[in-house]
This record gives sequence, C-alpha cells and structure tokens, in this order.
Amino acid sequence: MFANDLAGYCDYHPNYWQTQARINALVDRFLSFDILTAAVTDLPTQFDNPHVRPWQRVAIDAIQPEQIISMDSEQFYRMLQMFADIEEPIRGYSKESRDYTLKAHPQFARFIGGIYDEHDRITEVGVWEKEERRHGPLYKRLYCQLTQNQFESQPHSVSNHLIQGSHWRSSYEPYYNRMECLCGLHLVNVSLHGRTAKSDRPNSTR
Repeated sequence: MFANDLAGYCDYHPNYWQTQARINALVDRFLSFDILTAAVTDLPTQFDNPHVRPWQRVAIDAIQPEQIISMDSEQFYRMLQMFADIEEPIRGYSKESRDYTLKAHPQFARFIGGIYDEHDRITEVGVWEKEERRHGPLYKRLYCQLTQNQFESQPHSVSNHLIQGSHWRSSYEPYYNRMECLCGLHLVNVSLHGRTAKSDRPNSTR
C-alpha cells in the first residue's frame, strides 16, 4: 500500500532510503534555510505588532492507526501522552521563561510570557503562550482518536531554575533543556503535517 502526502511518496512498509527521502522532503518543506530565516526575521515585528499565526485545518477524525508507519503504534501513543503532559503547565513555562529574559531583553520577555502587574497577576498573555497552549489539546485529541481511549493527564511540573549571577548564563540551562524536548515535539508535528495533508509516559523536562 502507498499514498502521497506532504512528504511525497509513502509506502506503508518503507525501506531506509524511502524513509530518508521523506524526512528530507519534510525538512525542505518546513525547516529550510529560507523558512527559518523568515521566522527569525518576523520575530522583531512581533514586538511591535504581536499576533498569533493561523494554523492549517487538520482532519483529526480522519486519522487512523494504520497510518502510523515505521514505528510501533504503542510507542507512538506513549509519545503523544508524554508530549501532551509536557505541554500541560504552559502558564508556568511562559512565566518562568519571561522571568529569565526580563532584564536581558524586556521585549522578548513580553513576547514569551506577557505582562504582570505589581501583584504578580497576568494582565497580558504572551504571544508565545497563546501559540503553545494549542499544542496540548491537539496531542490529547489525536491520542483519543487513535486509541479510542480517554486521556489521563499526568502533567509535568515547572523546574523553576534559580537566576544566579548573569541573566544570560541563568537562561542557558533551562532553554537548553527546553530545546532538547521541543526538537522532539517538532519532529512529531512535522510528521503529523505530512500524514494528515491528504485528509485536509516517560518522564522528561521541558
């Protein structure tokens, strides 16, 4: 069996070279130098005109377990569980990131975590938080669709790294850990885009 999607030709039992070609196609489509450059170039405009990017519509109800290829389905379900749980305390993540960057780059801190008043109550939600909080419900819905089971949340906690000395140095460790996790999340997002186009819990730290 085979199909065509955003990654091109798809055999349901691909060999190594077919899988490599699909990965390369997805990287070229979603992670090319031009695309990443455009995203970085757009970031400063968010400081003056904050806006959430629109998502393409995905037919979640049309996704079926047999579309999971090249990996064990139970392993894929566990990955979805882990990713959904990681996304759960998004307000804590955004505020933590805001606190790290507030002195080093106030505009970026606002973009990430918004604005808080003198009583530490949020008065403006950051654009990054608005975008990120859409991920968890998507992973949960996809999990329920594929397994036909209810999702049982086991949300992660925010690490709350202490700011010590240089704000730049204090930001390094939490952002490095977060990037490690987000790289895995992004690869799944890219894979989902590729698999859904035609139908237009292990512990980890974020």
